[in-house]
Amino acid sequence: MSLTKSLGGVDLGQLSRRLTSLQEEATQKFAALEQQIARTREQGSSFVNEVSNGRLVEDRNELESRLAATERTLTERLMALEELEKSRHNPKDVQEASLLRGQIHAQEARINTLLAESAHPVRAPGLSH
Repeated sequence: MSLTKSLGGVDLGQLSRRLTSLQEEATQKFAALEQQIARTREQGSSFVNEVSNGRLVEDRNELESRLAATERTLTERLMALEELEKSRHNPKDVQEASLLRGQIHAQEARINTLLAESAHPVRAPGLSH
């Protein structure tokens, strides 16, 4: 009986490639999200004049919605990785999946930090809240 058959048809090589692909995709999306947040912060300084004139330029709800959607996506991927991990029997593969899970948790923590930071409104100097 082959190893693949003994694992219920699970191909460890394929699982490993899928995990790597998921990790790369999550890393790329997280980097893009960080860049987007950095651009939003840079734009924030130019918004000060318009905020002082009473116009809200930044659409905070949209930004928070995108951040929350990304967080949900990462959470879904984490759950998928945990399911894959349960189906694996090779200690090295389990260790790799555990490392990947830790990286995704770190990314989720960073997203939560960014969400918290995005909750602070941009204020013009001299304006009271």
